Amino acid sequence: MIIISGTYRTGTSLMMQIMEEAGFDVLGEKFPKAWKGANNHLNKEGFYESRWIDKGVNKENCKLDPKATQLKACKVFTHGLATTDIEYMHKCILMTRDWREQHNSATILDETNRKSHGKKLVGYYPPGQVFLINYAKFLADFSKRKYPSIVVDFNDLVSQPVKTCQRIRNFLGAGRFDLAAQRIKPKLKTVSETGPEWKEPFHLFMDRFYKKLKTGHLEATFLKEAQAWINKVSPEIQKFNELRKSEDGDDATPQAEVDGAQVAQVDQGEASHPAA
Repeated sequence: MIIISGTYRTGTSLMMQIMEEAGFDVLGEKFPKAWKGANNHLNKEGFYESRWIDKGVNKENCKLDPKATQLKACKVFTHGLATTDIEYMHKCILMTRDWREQHNSATILDETNRKSHGKKLVGYYPPGQVFLINYAKFLADFSKRKYPSIVVDFNDLVSQPVKTCQRIRNFLGAGRFDLAAQRIKPKLKTVSETGPEWKEPFHLFMDRFYKKLKTGHLEATFLKEAQAWINKVSPEIQKFNELRKSEDGDDATPQAEVDGAQVAQVDQGEASHPAA
């Protein structure tokens, strides 16, 4: 499969739309019935969600022959990569987005989703924490398994569709991405890049983390710094997840879980990934 990964509100759905337009088979439901249409205005072209989005694709939950899925696109969030069998990981497109913008967009989606299900609004994770934990999971998994990957930034895709789609075409070696580029419209972007001026030490670190993730160059010393921040914010994340569980019970869906977010032992060369 061509795995489309990233975290919430980073352009994974847009990339699935592009893959479909480029002629690939896409797996997933455009508008999940469980959402009751409440979130459709946040992505009018569809979300492409499947049972694999959180749990990954493996022989336990997928009966498709891996050899027959090489040109099928499937959306799997970064926390589902570790449980995706390598036989299904033919190639991976990792979507990124400015972390401040991602946080704003994810907060809006979360509030809308909770309201549509009559759930109590309990707030969202502190800025940057979901982004850090979930992309750390990609780095940890990629460093072990080295599947072919490329990083595509949401804002680059929206502002430079032709150039960015050509990069994707070069990476995949197939697809009508000249047609796909025509589908990308700035109006698909629902949240402005301009966000709160968070300037605490953690926020400034996150600016660096996002830039290094985009370029694919993460030095061992930087990863140790990242691990220190992961360790520091983990108790806050766990506390927030417990709050959600107390409110939602079995329906609780944490958007960041600290298990597997370990990057301190990743060597410099193993952490670097092809962004270009």
